[in-house]
Amino acid sequence: MNNINKTLALIALMLPSIFVSSCKSRNSQVLVIGTIHQRHQINKNYSYAHILQILNTFDPDIICVEIRPEEFRKKLYLKEMDLAAIYGLEHGKKVYPIDWWTEGNFREEREKYMETSEYAKKNSVLGTLFDKSKIIPTFKRNFGEWKEFSRIQDYSFFNGKEYNSFKNEAYRISHEVYGDHCMNGYWQTRNLNMFSRIKTAIDENQGKKIIILTGADHKYFFDKELEKLLATDVVDFADNLPLAPFTYSDEMMIYYAKGLINHYFDFSSIGDIESVFRPLLTPFVHGPGMDFNPETIPEINIDAAKIILDKWKEKQPDSILLEYEIGWYHFLTFDNARALQYYKRVIPRIDNIDSEFYRNFVKGSIYRNMGFCYDLLGEREKAVKAYIFGERILEQLEKPEKHIRAVYGDYKHKPFQWPEKDNRDK
Repeated sequence: MNNINKTLALIALMLPSIFVSSCKSRNSQVLVIGTIHQRHQINKNYSYAHILQILNTFDPDIICVEIRPEEFRKKLYLKEMDLAAIYGLEHGKKVYPIDWWTEGNFREEREKYMETSEYAKKNSVLGTLFDKSKIIPTFKRNFGEWKEFSRIQDYSFFNGKEYNSFKNEAYRISHEVYGDHCMNGYWQTRNLNMFSRIKTAIDENQGKKIIILTGADHKYFFDKELEKLLATDVVDFADNLPLAPFTYSDEMMIYYAKGLINHYFDFSSIGDIESVFRPLLTPFVHGPGMDFNPETIPEINIDAAKIILDKWKEKQPDSILLEYEIGWYHFLTFDNARALQYYKRVIPRIDNIDSEFYRNFVKGSIYRNMGFCYDLLGEREKAVKAYIFGERILEQLEKPEKHIRAVYGDYKHKPFQWPEKDNRDK
C-alpha cells in the first residue's frame, strides 16, 4: 500500500470518531436545577444566594425560568425565578419563561373532590401503595417529611438521585391511582407542556449551555425527557461543584426596588402600571404590623421605598395611590408638613381610585395618618378632628369595632408620638 492509500485508510478509520466528537461538541449542555420556592427564605443551606451562585458557576447562555409567558416581565413570581431572570437580563442571556398551568383553579377542584367517597377510596389505595414502595418509606425514614428536610437539606440534596428517585416514585404511584387528575395538579399535562417550552428553547439554541430552573418536583421528569433528545447532553449537578462565589450587583442588593424595576419589568407591555408598583411597595412599608406600628419599619425599607416611588412617579405621575404613598413616605421620614400636603391632594380624588380594596384602604387610613402628622406638629385640635372623622368613615364602611380600634387606637384621647428611642434598624 503506497503512502496515499495509507493516508486515505487512516482518514477512513478516523472519520467515525471525528464525526462523533464533532457532534458531541455541538451538543447542547443542559442543566436542570430543582428549587424549593419560598423555602429558600428559611434554608441557609439552599438560599436564594445559592441560586445565583449556581447560575454564576454554570455560566449558561440560556436561562429557562418557571414563570408563565403571559406573566413574564409583567408580574412578580417566585423569588428565585425573578432573581434568575434578572441575572440573565443583566448578563445579556436569553431568558425563556416555561411555566404552564391548566385553565381554572385545580386547587378548588381538588378541595371539592376530597369531599367525595371516590376520593376516600383512592386515597386509601394511594397510602397502601406508598407503604409497599421500596423507595418512599426508606426515604421518609431517612429524611422525614417535606417541612423538615426542606429547612435543612442543601442544593446537592434537591438535585441529587435520592430526592429525585423519591419524587419519581411518588408521582408514578399518584398517576397510577388517580391518572392525570386535580389530586396531582394534572402533573403529566403540566410537565409535558412545560417540557414543550423547554424543547423550544433548546431547538432555538443548539450547541448552547442551557440551565432550567424549576421546582424540585419537576426535575426528575425533565431529566428523563432530556435524555431522549439527540444532540443534548444532560449535565449532572455534581459536575457543577464547587459553586463559585457571586458578587451582587446594586440591583440585586435591593432586588424588589431597583433590580426588578430597572431590569425585570417590561413597561412597554404593561397596561396597569399600578399593578406593578403596589405589590413592589407593600413588603417594604405595609408589611405585617407596619401600618399600625410605623416605628417598626426598618430604615433600609424606607430607602428602598423611595426608589420605588421615584420610578412609579416617572411611569405614572397622576396616580392617586402614588400620592398617598408619597405622603406615607414623608411621614416616615419625619417631614409631616409635606406629608399633609400630599394627603390633602388625595382626599378630593379618593373615589376615583379604581380598586375597591385600595380605595377603602386609603379612606380608612388617610385621616389617621393626617392625625399623626398634626400631633407631631403640635396641632392637637386638628389631629383629634382627623381621628374622629376617620373612625366615622370606617363605621360607614361597616368595619367591625375591632378593626377600627386596630387602626385608630386611642389617639383621639392620647396624642401619637414616635417612641423616644426609634426602633427602626439603622
